[in-house]
Amino acid sequence: MPLDGVRAALGTNESGLTDAEAATRLAAGGPNVLPRQRATALRIFLRQLANPLLGLLILVAFVSFVVGQRTDAVIITAVMSLSVGLGFFDEYRANQAAVLLESHVTRRARVTREGRLIEIPAEQLVPGDLLRVETGDILPADVRITSARDLAVDESVLTGESVAVEKTAAAPDDGGEMSAILLAGSTVRSGDGEGIVVATGRATMLGGIARRLETPPPVTEFQRGLRRFSLLLVSATAVLTTFILGANALLGRGWLESILFALAIAVGLTPQLLPAIVTVSLATGSRRLAARQVIVRHLVAIEDLGNIEVLFSDKTGTLTAGTITLERIVDGPERKERGVLEWAAAFLPAWQGLPPRNPIDLALSLDARLAAASDTPWEARGGLPFSYTRRAGAVLARDPNDGQTWLVVTGAAEEVLARCSSGPSWGSGWAASAQAALDDLVSHGIRPLTVAIAAHEDGEVGEDDLRGLEFVGFLGFSDPPKPGAMEALDHLARLGVEVKVLTGDH
Repeated sequence: MPLDGVRAALGTNESGLTDAEAATRLAAGGPNVLPRQRATALRIFLRQLANPLLGLLILVAFVSFVVGQRTDAVIITAVMSLSVGLGFFDEYRANQAAVLLESHVTRRARVTREGRLIEIPAEQLVPGDLLRVETGDILPADVRITSARDLAVDESVLTGESVAVEKTAAAPDDGGEMSAILLAGSTVRSGDGEGIVVATGRATMLGGIARRLETPPPVTEFQRGLRRFSLLLVSATAVLTTFILGANALLGRGWLESILFALAIAVGLTPQLLPAIVTVSLATGSRRLAARQVIVRHLVAIEDLGNIEVLFSDKTGTLTAGTITLERIVDGPERKERGVLEWAAAFLPAWQGLPPRNPIDLALSLDARLAAASDTPWEARGGLPFSYTRRAGAVLARDPNDGQTWLVVTGAAEEVLARCSSGPSWGSGWAASAQAALDDLVSHGIRPLTVAIAAHEDGEVGEDDLRGLEFVGFLGFSDPPKPGAMEALDHLARLGVEVKVLTGDH
């Protein structure tokens, strides 16, 4: 939607909302908070009683007490209390741990109201507010961007993708991308910007995820089986008890004697320890999982965990370390002087002592081979920042040896190769050789960064300068597996569990 349309739809302008209008909207829409976990202690306790077998045990204990079999009543009550108490304790503790996660998005926000930039609690944000963001901010709401300067955002909390995404004020042509939207829970990695709050609290995308956590969990196959077994016992006990009472009545037996005999049959048929055994077993599994930092909010889910046949796993930060490292250095076979590592060293002075703004630049800055590739540091003279539209960036740097100024371009393989017209270190068939090397990197799950160069005079660098480049080579990056990831996958394979990996990589 055009920005004018957004402002009209939300009743705001460049000066922001008035304090009165913001207060009205806050009262109508509620505070900007995620849905709270509503599983109270009473609700968790009542959930432990939702078992037909427990109902039968309560009935048996009551009848035993009435007819004088009080020792039996006490034993049955103690067993039921143990079962319910263990289940309640474990689920309540897990629920409290989950509630602590809600503090992740509690913070303050800078907004423009009545033309003044002020700071307010993030809970008081309302749709239509003008929100200011900068590097390091965690977004408290969904925002439509009105202005942006080198704005890149880490959306891994929502997508799992570790590489920051560029954001602009211009809406995408196809409408399928969210390049003009900042999502609640994401983190600003570079740049700054301003935008109009379009959704808060439950209405945000993060709020939608939180709402799904509120819904009752689906009934597991284990619960269905236990319920069918309990109902079978209840039905059999009811039929037999009715038959025994009827038969004794026909035979002229006394009612007290008949009730005691029917009660004995009912107690004999009822596995009084079954609820306790099930709960103790599941609680033991819950504690063993807790020792491995796994929160089990519903004990019955453990049985389903053991029945998994296909496991869908996130990749970044789950199977991998979530940290990008330089793994491959691919130079041309006819390299004579500088290689890709030496040219990439021109990027080191470009940050001027500041920390790099994206994971790949950070990996370059931390790699000792890159720092050692040049005896004398290059002198940064300018360049073009990396653009997620261009998918490339350039540094204008002066050679420390001969004083020649070079434009060193890095970026996505397809984009940079399309801007190259030669590749001396790769021979006459440089394009085919480069493509073969690129295919090999990708086939091994390595993310390629292409390096190209061009001689350049000091001065401004424009888009036209990023043409007719000389291809140099590739730097291959990977997110290495976590220690133990291979063993975990091997163990799953031995258990007959098929693993599918969810990833946004190439």
